[in-house]
Parts: sequence; structure tokens; C-alpha cells
Amino acid sequence: MKKFLIFSLILFSFTLFSIADEGMWLLNQLPFQKMKEKGLKLNLNEVKSLKDAVCIIDGGTGEFISKDGLVLTNHHVAFGAIQFNSTAKTDYITKGFLAKSRSEELRAPDTKCLVLKDFEDVTSEVKSVIKEGMTPESIGRAIEDKVKEIETREHNKSGLKCTVVPMFGGLNYYLFRYLEIKDVRLVYAPPRSIGNYGGEIDNWMWPRHTGDFSVFRVYVGKDGKPAPYSKDNIPYTPKKFLKISTNGVKKGDYVMILGYPGTTMRYETSYQIKYAIESKYGFRLRVFKDMIDILEREGKLNPEIKIRVAAKLKMLQNVYKNNQGMLEGLKKNRVYETKLNLEKAISKFYEKNDEKKYIKYEKLMKNFKELTAEIGKKYKYYFLMSIMNFGSDLMNFANKIYNYSIEKGKPDLKRKPGYLTKDIPDLKRSLMFMGRNYNPIVDKKMTIYFLTEISNLSEDVVPAPIKEIYGDKKGKEKEKAIESFVENMYKNSRLGDEKERMEMFNMNKDELMKMGDAGISFFSKLYPYYENLRSDFLGFSGKLSQLQPEYIKAIMDYKRGEVIYPDANRTLRLTYGTVRGYSPRDAVWYKYITTLTGVMEKDRGKVPFNVPEKLKELYKDKKLIKKYYDPVVNDVPVDFLADTDITGGNSGSPVLDRYGNLVGIAFDGNYESMSSDYLFSDKLTRTISVDIRYFLFILNEFSNAKDISRELTLTDEK
Repeated sequence: MKKFLIFSLILFSFTLFSIADEGMWLLNQLPFQKMKEKGLKLNLNEVKSLKDAVCIIDGGTGEFISKDGLVLTNHHVAFGAIQFNSTAKTDYITKGFLAKSRSEELRAPDTKCLVLKDFEDVTSEVKSVIKEGMTPESIGRAIEDKVKEIETREHNKSGLKCTVVPMFGGLNYYLFRYLEIKDVRLVYAPPRSIGNYGGEIDNWMWPRHTGDFSVFRVYVGKDGKPAPYSKDNIPYTPKKFLKISTNGVKKGDYVMILGYPGTTMRYETSYQIKYAIESKYGFRLRVFKDMIDILEREGKLNPEIKIRVAAKLKMLQNVYKNNQGMLEGLKKNRVYETKLNLEKAISKFYEKNDEKKYIKYEKLMKNFKELTAEIGKKYKYYFLMSIMNFGSDLMNFANKIYNYSIEKGKPDLKRKPGYLTKDIPDLKRSLMFMGRNYNPIVDKKMTIYFLTEISNLSEDVVPAPIKEIYGDKKGKEKEKAIESFVENMYKNSRLGDEKERMEMFNMNKDELMKMGDAGISFFSKLYPYYENLRSDFLGFSGKLSQLQPEYIKAIMDYKRGEVIYPDANRTLRLTYGTVRGYSPRDAVWYKYITTLTGVMEKDRGKVPFNVPEKLKELYKDKKLIKKYYDPVVNDVPVDFLADTDITGGNSGSPVLDRYGNLVGIAFDGNYESMSSDYLFSDKLTRTISVDIRYFLFILNEFSNAKDISRELTLTDEK
């Protein structure tokens, strides 16, 4: 046992101080010298200027590739916009889409493009509201109120979208200002047999052969300022757009990725990891699988329903496999043991060097243990109540409308986040366009599922309005009562109608309740329980805002002043590394690149391995495709690997060479490294990207998208 502990500590030290290019770095803390040593040829200001060519686009990242506002991103990021414009007749999901002129570009009304203008540290202002003796919930509410105040003030001053986010669990707070472009249009998407080749079988896997790319264009008013959709709008001119390298990549090349990663948990404690392994992910996986089964079953019965649920289904399948890999990776990569060894090492470090800090640290870890146990007691209830509003559109409509009917009567800064005056245009747009994918048949099934799942929790947490549905009934009788209630609620609700929904949105609470809408009425009964949930979350947030910074500071002490990066939180980050393969298990080595030959080898003639006939014909024309060949593999490159550090939200991020030229489009991580959200692994963590030469090949030769190609700037800079 002693030998094992010593070995574990040695293993941890290599993880902590590894030579790997770990890190999602803010632009004001770049390890610039290390980047130069790896091969970067730009100066620091040139690197920082690249931010102007990168944007948030829907749930992912995009990059400007022309002076006229073309944005390149992933097919799966654009999937919602592709689905929005599809019907069973047009079916752009299957067939793909190309606008042959700007007048043919398709609106993507629920997609926004955010371009970062600047950011600044506002830690002292946010923390000024924390006073001695405050309860955790009052701390959480005070911070929330101060954040709203700063965001509103800065928005009113600049007209920009302003967001305050915590860094290092609340050790610091940063204000980010974005230009928010709301007129986004779909220009190009390859057919699903290219953009999602391999489907869920290949998702998160390597080797990969997917052309995961699509193109938007963003528009502004004639004055150059963001404006709602209008045929008179003009393309946005970005401050910077990316040149496209025709040289591609080879093994050992320096690359860097600039994007907007979503969430990592690198600084969670062993208590949180243990709970995630033993309880959290197992429950989440079951719920996600049940939701997927409902959508797949209903989609098979009706082609129109299949189109309507496609985006939600794809999202659920993606998160299901991610969580599956996460749980497997946490176990295989011994993340709990590594975190535990870190905590023991810090404890010994303090015990040896500073008794006061040692006592404080031991109390800190005891508090983490207690908080994790407290959250764990009600996690299933919290999760089901929260995700019900994603699974059930009717409940989501009711949630937004009822909450707004209450919040609109309050002073602006006293409202909940998301319901302030500045948020209302987005809220209205969401309510309008969510209905495009609404289907009452599927939605009823989802609502029945969630009410049943909540009813099966321990009786002390089930909300009274849900208990009233079935009373003392059990088993099949209870299920029938819930089904009957839901059927009646949908029959007597007008929330599914866009016009009715928007009329309700404009009502105050009294007017709304007088309508007697069954969906609104049921949600109004659940509202106090959601408010209690909110209080709980604010309490947890308040506690974590006090605990997490202290834990981060302990790690900093232990690492003796070494600069560390904050967890990802959907803010702009840079990661750098090299192009290279990996070994997932004994006797197996994965090369760094895949080819068009590999695409053909996977062809089975049916979804998801169905190569389009035109692509097969192009593959046979060796003379035509040779100009896209990679000289090392002597084939058209498709996807490649790099040891860069990304996570969800990075989808669509530009992969740049040493000169800042575009060589790839990041779209995934490898399955073996899913747990890198908790612990980066030099051995396993890889980014999967589309080789930009495959994008050019498909764009030019398969799709004949000459108008798009003419807007691009190519370079052979080496």
C-alpha cells in the first residue's frame, strides 16, 4: 500500500508539472515564451489580434473567413439552423444546402453571433458586496445582484452585450463586452452523409472521417451596427478575417486554437469526483437514454416529426455519449485517486510549512465534503426539475411566460437574470422560434416521462402539485393518472400556438391567470418549488464562492507561484500544442491523420456510413483530386489530431498554424479523453479537427460553391 501511494504521488507530479501543452489560457496570461519555443512565429500583439477573427456562434465557436462576414463553423453547430429551414420536402439535413446568391441565404433567427470587443477585471467591485456574517444564500444573491448591476450599467453605456463571469470559482471576476449580431444567415451546409459521416457510431471516436463544417454569413444595418433581420442589411465587415493555408499540417507541427470552451471542472475536489463517479453520471445517463428513446421512437413513425426533433435528438445523443465517456474515463484514468493524492500532498505541504494554513485547509476540505453530501441528497430532484424544461417545450413556454409576468412588475435590477429589460428581445425571439420544433405528440410523451420520474423520487421531495395528479394511486394506475392529466393539460392549453403564446407573454400575472390556460395553471403551482430550487442553488453558489477560491489558492501555494489557468466558462481562450497521434491501449497506435481513402473504406451504403455517389466519382478521378493531396500520406486529408486542450463550446474553433493561418476546424475530442474536463492527460487528450484542405475539396469539387471560394484568401506561407 505504501509503495502504491508513493507511485501515485510520483504519477501525480508528472500530471501536474507535465511537459504537455495543457491549458485554456486567457489572452492576458498567455505562456508566450513557451508558445515561441514550440514554433509560434507571431508576436504577442499579433496573437491577441486574432480575437477579432473569432466569434461565438450559437452553441459553438466560429471564425471569419472573408471581409464580407462569412463565418466558418461546424455542421453540428449549424444543425439547428439547418433543421429550422428543413421540412420533410426540402430536408436540407439530408441533402445539404448551398445559397447560389446572397438573396438565397436562409435566415437563422435563433442563432446569434457575438464578437468580443474587450474584457476587464471587476473583482473588487463584485466582491465589495460580501460582508461578514452573511449567509451563503445572501452572498449568492448579493453577488448575483451586483453582477446584474454591472452588466446593465455597461450595456447602457456601450450598447454591447456585457457579461460578468467568475474565474477560479470566484477568486476573480471579469467583465466581457461583445458586439451582438442578430441577423445570421445560413450560406452552406454539406449533406449529412459528409457533415455527420459516421453519425453516433463515430461520434467522439478516432479514426474519424467527418466533414463537420458549415458556413454562415452575418449581417448588420447600413450604418454598420447590429440590427434585426432586414433585406436591406449589409454583410458585417470584421476587423480581422483568417487566411486559409493550403499547406495543411504534418506530424509535430505547432498549432493553436482560439475559441469559447464551455465548462471544465479541473479544480473540483476528490469528494466531487467521487460523487460524480458513484451517482451523478449514472443517473444522468439513464435519463438521457430514456429521452433519446422517446424521440427516436416517435421520429420513426412520422418523417415530419423526425425533422422537428432532429436537433434535440442530436444534442441528447451527443451529451449522452460524452457523459458515457466521462464516467468511463474518470474510472480508467483514476481521476479520483489523482485528486485525492493532490489534496494529501497539499495537506502535508502545509503541515510541514505553516500550521495555521494547515488547520484552515483541513477545515476547508471538511466543508467541501459536507457541501457535496448536501447537494447529493437532492441531486436527482434538482436535475429532473431542471431538465424537464428542456425536454418539454410546453413546460418551457409556461416557465418563461409565467416568470416574466411576475418579473416585469419589479424594478429592472430586482428581476431574475434573463428577465431584465435588456434580455427581453432575446426572450421574445426564443418563445417565437422554439415553436418551430414543437410537436404536441412528442412533447406529451416527454412531459409524461418527467412527471413520472419525479413522482418516483422519495416522497419528501416530490412537489405537492405533482402528487395531486395521482393521489394514492400506484403502479399502472398512477401512470394512467399522469397520462390522463397530461392529455387534458395539452388539450386545454394554447401555449403551442405562436400567436397565443406571444399574447400571453405581453400579459401581467393577473391577466395571464384569468385566461385559465391549463399549462400556465400547472406551472404556476410548480413555481414556488422552482423558487425554492433557486434559493438552494444560490446557497450552494454562495458557499462555493467562499470555498473554491481558497482551494485554488492552496493549489497555487503548493505549485509555488506557477501560473495556472482558470476553468473554462464560455469565455475566449487560447490553447496550443502539436499535431500528433496517440496510443489508446496496449499494442494500438493511432496515426495523426485520416484520408479520403478511409472515407471510402467505411462506406456501407446506408446511414451513417453512406458515401454520396458524387464523392465516389470524385475519388476515382485521381488527376482532379491530386491538387488536394497531402504529400506525406499521398491522399486527400480529412481529419487530424493535435494535443491541444479543448472542450464543449470549442466546436467550430479555428485551428491555426504558427503564422495564424487557418489549417483546421476543431469539432471533437477523442473518447478516451472525455474525463479531461476534470484532468488533462498528455498521453490521451486530443483535439479532432477537419483538415482545411478537405473543406476546400468538398466546397470546390463536391458542392461547386465557387461564389464562396472566391471570397476566401488562400496562402502557402510556411
